[in-house]
Amino acid sequence: MIIQLQHRLESWLQRLSRPRRFYSGGRWQAHGSNSLFAEQVIGRDHCQYLCLDLRHLPANKRSDALKYQISSHSPWPQPQHQVAWYQGYAQLWLWPALPDTGPAVAHHAEPLFWQPPQDDGLHLYQCAKGYDLQYWQQGRLAGSQWFADVPTSGQQQWFARSQSLPPAAAVEPVQPQLLPQPWPAVRTSPLQGLVQQPGGALRWVAFAFVLLASLQLTALAQWQWQGASYQRQHEELENQLGEVLEQRALARDALGQYRRLAPLLDNIDPLHAQYLVTERLASVAPFELVNWSRQGLQVDVTIETASDSTLSMVNAVRGEGIRDVQAQPGTRPNQYRLTLQLQPPLPLPEDLRRED
Repeated sequence: MIIQLQHRLESWLQRLSRPRRFYSGGRWQAHGSNSLFAEQVIGRDHCQYLCLDLRHLPANKRSDALKYQISSHSPWPQPQHQVAWYQGYAQLWLWPALPDTGPAVAHHAEPLFWQPPQDDGLHLYQCAKGYDLQYWQQGRLAGSQWFADVPTSGQQQWFARSQSLPPAAAVEPVQPQLLPQPWPAVRTSPLQGLVQQPGGALRWVAFAFVLLASLQLTALAQWQWQGASYQRQHEELENQLGEVLEQRALARDALGQYRRLAPLLDNIDPLHAQYLVTERLASVAPFELVNWSRQGLQVDVTIETASDSTLSMVNAVRGEGIRDVQAQPGTRPNQYRLTLQLQPPLPLPEDLRRED
């Protein structure tokens, strides 16, 4: 009986569903899957992928922390994004604002409709446009890099080094196994999850019916008493929450004042900071400075160089007066973006030390 109801419900949902739209190669087309909701799929050629480790934060704080990570890692202002959580890791796709989209439309990245592999290691998938080289580790997508053409053995080795992997044989591209619905970790609402698995919804309905039929009328009085008790607790918690929110507002005001005054108190010479960073980068390879920006103690640098060793760049820049150095490929060939944190007092450059 339940199986028949499940088949009928799936058939009914199929008739009500609408096709998903797919943006790839700079144009909209049909994705080949359906949904009851207005959904669009963004091609891998328009996305940037990051895997962020937020396990050190409580589960209820990770979503708020992710918002700050998105603004600091995205190369686009106000990007759109989608995240698939896995055991405290945020598997994050970012892309710029695209034409013919709206806030009421749910968006999915193209790889979320691919069947995850069963084994760890490197996997190369053919996208609708281009190729996606992925590194899977213990059930999570630890790294992903898109290529317009089939990546060469050298490009695959570079990607493996960026993931701290030993050299390995190049992998061949394969067609991903497509799923009718995105990964369960990215469902935007409980209703959407039930729609994607109607069999589970029927089982819950049957369970709820049996549970309600077995209740005793004498339990109603107990529920009313518990409801009154919960109401009193709720009022007490609201009063406590008001005090906490007031203290949090004061703390945020104090933090804002500190952030405005911190750069003045640190008294960092802009030329000194820029000279210190570029002097250390020059020890790795010749380069051309494309962009330099500093907000307080946070510095964002974009360079153009023939060297592809981001690890060498990080090791060269990191040292006395500089910490939290990160380097990653930029949006253009041979360009790299470095972010770092200044830690005053800054040391004198090597040539000035020799003069002293």
